[in-house]
Amino acid sequence: MAPATSHPPEVLSCSAATPVLASSPRPACPAAYGNALRLLASWGGKRTPELANVPTMIELGFPGVEYYIWAGLFVPKGTPEPIIARLRDAMRDIMQNPQVTSVFEKAGSPPAYLDQPDFLRFVEADAARLIPAVKKIGRLDTP
Repeated sequence: MAPATSHPPEVLSCSAATPVLASSPRPACPAAYGNALRLLASWGGKRTPELANVPTMIELGFPGVEYYIWAGLFVPKGTPEPIIARLRDAMRDIMQNPQVTSVFEKAGSPPAYLDQPDFLRFVEADAARLIPAVKKIGRLDTP
């Protein structure tokens, strides 16, 4: 049986053998506050309120190093428009529900709903920004 702990698995696996942890801020906070982890930088474009003393990678001199964990709702090409419209309306309603948004906020992940045209632009811009970095480290096959 594993010992009881308040730290999530990714924080527990961070040790001398694996000295680097990439995580969203909230799971790392208890370990950082308890001095089990030393937080060097955050990935976001601005400092996280819970970790206001932790600089961003951009502040440390790494321009363009900005990464966010995001999720979206996707459907296969050819999905009938009435189904897409119903899904968009349902997702918009869900993401405006205070009970739902409070769960995201408590997890340290502020909700941000983007409708289909805005979300498409966001995904395309994020991919365009990340692809050169991924190619540079050799993790993207190119034709």
